[in-house]
Order: sequence, then structure tokens, then C-alpha cells
Amino acid sequence: VTGVQTCALTIWIRRDDMRLIRGLTGRLNSVFWIVFSTRAAVVRYCQVLDAALYKVRPETYFHRESLDNLEETHHEGFVLKGDEGSGKTTVLQHIAMRLAREALAKPHEQRKAAATPKKQPEALATPQKPDGETEKPKEPRVPVLIPGRDLLPQPLSESIRTHMNAYSWMSRSRIESLMQAGRLTLLLDGVDECPNRERLTTELHKFRHDFPGNQVIVSARPYIPFSLDPLPEFDIKPMTPAEIEEFLKL
Repeated sequence: VTGVQTCALTIWIRRDDMRLIRGLTGRLNSVFWIVFSTRAAVVRYCQVLDAALYKVRPETYFHRESLDNLEETHHEGFVLKGDEGSGKTTVLQHIAMRLAREALAKPHEQRKAAATPKKQPEALATPQKPDGETEKPKEPRVPVLIPGRDLLPQPLSESIRTHMNAYSWMSRSRIESLMQAGRLTLLLDGVDECPNRERLTTELHKFRHDFPGNQVIVSARPYIPFSLDPLPEFDIKPMTPAEIEEFLKL
């Protein structure tokens, strides 16, 4: 074998090695994204949450037109009050499912950064927008649905981690980064079942102070003295005859 042939063979082997290295690098990058990426962790979490909510209440059961898109018009959050059986849990589950699916959507399918103003739902009163309300984050929000009876005695931040990890494990630092980025929508269902509402109110004010930008949505029965200033409060009106008829068909 001549020197020229040896050189050519060496170059060919090196090129082949480089192709192999590039292929391995691409695979390693894919594995790294799947295992370590915050985006991947959010996707896994939202997939499991969406599946769990779908089993509890099929999508058609969630729909109540007068209460749709409420979380889009109140980026800081709100307090939703209604009698037992009025649909508070259904509304919060609907919001959680919709947000989970938005987080799973492709970037061009996610909600637009500037929301189009919508007509205020007839089922709710019309409060003034609080001063200094922050805009929603550019990245999709991540819903965290926690029943009121499961709140406390542990700190609120620990309750958030516990309920997120119940669906899909996520590291403490990753959950902390989501809170710091203001990407969580915290859905507390039935705070009247919380054993210590006074402490919960303190925890929520602290959470909103320490992690501004996160959305806090709370439901409670109307006779429970619970407020979360400056978040607006809404009362769910009874279902109309047409809504009752549609509901009974499901």
C-alpha cells in the first residue's frame, strides 16, 4: 500500500468516525433533553395530569360556556364562590385540563401572547381589574390542582411539590424555577375544607409575594369568610334551564 493510499484510507476512517460521533452526539442530546430538560419534565407532568383529569371527567362534561376562559382575563387569579354542587370543582378541573393541553401543544399552537379581550361571562359579576396586575408569562402555564383538604400542615410550597410529583417526578430545583418564572397556575379547590384557613391565607400572600407572576385561583363556598385581596371574587350563578338540560344529556 502506497503512502497516498494509506493517507486516503486514514481520511476515510476519520470521516466515518466523525459520522459516528455526530450520530452519537445527536442521540445523547436527545437523551439529555428527555431526561434533564425542564420542558420535557413539564410535558411528562402535563401528559399524566391530562390523562388523570380525562378519566375523572370527560371533556364534554367540563364545558360550561358562561365560565370559559376566565383564567385568561385575570392573569393574577381570582376567588370563585358557589354553593355545593354549583360546579366549582368542574370549573377548576376544566381550567387545569385546558392549561395542560396548551403546555403540550406545539409552540405555534400555544395561546397568543396578547389575549383578545373577551366579553365578561354572564354568570359572573364584573369586578375592576386590580392595579398593578402582571401579564401572563410567554411560556405556557403549568396547572397545579390541589384539593383544599390536602392543604397544610406542610408549607404551601411543599404541597405544590407533593402534588406535582404525584403525577410525574420533578426535581425541587425545577419546580422552584417554574415558580420563579411565574409559570404556575395554582388551583386550590374548596379552601373551606382546609383545617386552618387563616394560616392558608397567610401562606398564599407569602407565595404571591415571593413568587410574583404565578396565577392563584381559589374556590370556596359563599358562606365561608375567605378573601385574597387584591384578587377579585366571583359568584357562580345557578345553571340556566338550557344548561341543566344540556348537562343531563351528557
